[in-house]
Amino acid sequence: LGSGRADADLITPEKMLKTKAFTTICYSADGSCILGAGNSKHVCLYSVKESILIKKFVVTQNRSLDAVNDFINRRLLSEFGNMALIEERTELEGGDVSV
Repeated sequence: LGSGRADADLITPEKMLKTKAFTTICYSADGSCILGAGNSKHVCLYSVKESILIKKFVVTQNRSLDAVNDFINRRLLSEFGNMALIEERTELEGGDVSV
């Protein structure tokens, strides 16, 4: 199925693949192929007879959507997650606290 990494993901893409599944599947009119899709940027076409992946289509390249990027810059990761998601407050809001 394959998918990118979401900004809030704390696990590697390899381990994330073990949790992925299709949420929608459909047979072709002649029953020779299955089209599968899920919460991913890919739609996959499988051969029923040969039980293999025929083609994986990318349906979006919109990087503003979460989990479209395949890689997250490790320099932006901390022990608490993605630094882009850490909110910094000013002194007027209760001190210099990172959430």
